[in-house]
Amino acid sequence: MKLRIIIFFCLLSSISFNEMRAENLDSLENVLTKTSGIERVQILNKLGFEYAFTSLEKAKKYAYLGYREAKTIDDSGLLVSALINVAYSNYDYNKIDSAEYYFLQAADLARSVNDLKGLANSLNGLGTVSKRKGELASAIKYYKDCLSAQEKVGNTTGISAALHNIGKALNDIGSYEEALKYYLRALEINKNNNYTAKIALNLSNLSLVHINQREEHLALKYLEEILELPSLPHKSLASAYNDLGLVYKKKKEYVAALNYFDKSQKYYDSLGYQSAQVLHNISDTYLDKGDFTSAITIAEEALDLKRKQNNPSSQVFTLNLLADIYLQLGNAKKALEYSEEALAISIKINSKDREKHTLKYISESYALMSDFNTAWQYRLKYESLKDSLFNSQKSEQQAAILTLYETEQKQKKIELQEANLESQEAKLALADVTNSRLLIIISAIILLSIVLLGAFINKNRIYKKLELQKLAIEQKDKEKAVLLKEIHHRVKNNLQIISSILNIQSRKLDDDVAKKAVDEGRSRIKSMSLIHERLYSTDQISSINMKEYIHELSEFLFSTYKPNSDISKNIETGDLELDIDTAIPVGLILNELITNSLKYAFSNNPTGSLDIRLSQDNQEFILQLKDSGPGLPDGFDEKKSMGMRLIRTLAQQLNGLINIENKNGAVVTLTFKPVLSTT
Repeated sequence: MKLRIIIFFCLLSSISFNEMRAENLDSLENVLTKTSGIERVQILNKLGFEYAFTSLEKAKKYAYLGYREAKTIDDSGLLVSALINVAYSNYDYNKIDSAEYYFLQAADLARSVNDLKGLANSLNGLGTVSKRKGELASAIKYYKDCLSAQEKVGNTTGISAALHNIGKALNDIGSYEEALKYYLRALEINKNNNYTAKIALNLSNLSLVHINQREEHLALKYLEEILELPSLPHKSLASAYNDLGLVYKKKKEYVAALNYFDKSQKYYDSLGYQSAQVLHNISDTYLDKGDFTSAITIAEEALDLKRKQNNPSSQVFTLNLLADIYLQLGNAKKALEYSEEALAISIKINSKDREKHTLKYISESYALMSDFNTAWQYRLKYESLKDSLFNSQKSEQQAAILTLYETEQKQKKIELQEANLESQEAKLALADVTNSRLLIIISAIILLSIVLLGAFINKNRIYKKLELQKLAIEQKDKEKAVLLKEIHHRVKNNLQIISSILNIQSRKLDDDVAKKAVDEGRSRIKSMSLIHERLYSTDQISSINMKEYIHELSEFLFSTYKPNSDISKNIETGDLELDIDTAIPVGLILNELITNSLKYAFSNNPTGSLDIRLSQDNQEFILQLKDSGPGLPDGFDEKKSMGMRLIRTLAQQLNGLINIENKNGAVVTLTFKPVLSTT
């Protein structure tokens, strides 16, 4: 069905599902030979649209026939629809520039004849094209203009679709809070109109936003609400169960995840086809479980299906998954084979994000084959592209938010002008009655103004001087913030390079003791690197959100040490902020404690739990880590291990107290106050 299905609910969005009933296309083609003029163009436009779901070749044929004949009759509305059909046909064939040209033609014509429905559909198409090109700020502007047109038409289906599209674009650039606002507005409209399938889509997207923010409990709430909807189509149920599987996979509850993926696939089976996406997710779950045989078998099945569907963008994900599996099996040759194919496709479709991930797998493949020079070159390409994409995303995010603000301000200004025009006559009438009184008042004001003018001029000079000083200070603050961000960026890059060097060096070592020491050093570097990465990637330049940091550090350590047991991880902390001088030693202590638990606490246990808590009591912070292992051995503190010495030293640096005890496992509690910066 190709790309047209993605925007099915948006194209001609004023037409309801009842009006979009499936007609016998063969019958329409037979009628076509007996019609002419407006009726013939209407049929051509309908054939051009509906064939997009079964035959792109026929869709293109009828779209262009409709366009040519629409130009010969006097009906601007039909010509706008024909232009939109031709635009989408070009989009289906990945001719993005041509699609944009025809959408612009349709929008210009719709404006000139005040065809709001056609204008809304054209603007929606332009938003879709801009999003496809990665120009998300432009996409949001088009979607906002589309929303305005749909509101004037009063088309609730079109309004909810436009709100959904804005939310999707905002989610793609990481503006999660803004995305939630638009998704919730769309949800409210669809609930008021009992649009069940659209409600399910809104709830699904709301859950994905919360997954991105590591708020799995909120994601589950929305997904469970989907399952409670009445008469839900099988496709919506299949999508909901797939999303539930992703949430439980993220929670590392693999049995539940596989159960939901299985339910999802059964619903897709009832629709007559397999889902390559679900197969990919099942394979990825088996990989996390350590079942490499099942992971390979199902990933190859997903890849074959994606190749048959001719979906190159999606193929890259599964090719990289196979590369990851073979890397973990130590088969560098096979990993390189899959990742090089993924790189070729990424370059062909100009997907920088997919290219970035693929470069990482290629680097690791060469490192595993001891070709460290080539590995290093690909690693540098990966780091460079990663930074480039990050900077681009930040720019898009800022531009998108500015677009939203400017559009809203423009709308408010228009509303204010309309309100002023409505009250203008009343004001003029009132002015006639009060003119004489105003003349007396104005005379008094003029006399008073002359007295006050001298004082005002003097005060204004002082104010301007203070304003200039304020602007100078603000400019210096901005320059300082930019400089600090650049410093954090460079420190993070240097730490990342050191970590990569250690990673490559580790692969050359045969001595297990030396290899272990290098890997532990690498994880310590990562704990510091994450802090600098957060400082340059957010608006904060001097403090760290510890909730987000602890999640990232623990995810990294779990993926590094890959405990065999089914370990549940529980993190309890509010949105606490720590300055960099405090966050770095706390991060290093956390690194040592989590690493120790993952290495020793669960070696003989089939299951286990790791609890991390950070809380604040007045001016003191309390960090506690508890595992469900056998506890620390007697005399552990006397061994003077590198990790224990580091924890003690860092605790002293924080002027903190550390308490270690065994209570159904090891319990380590650190009480500390923020470090006073000397800078």
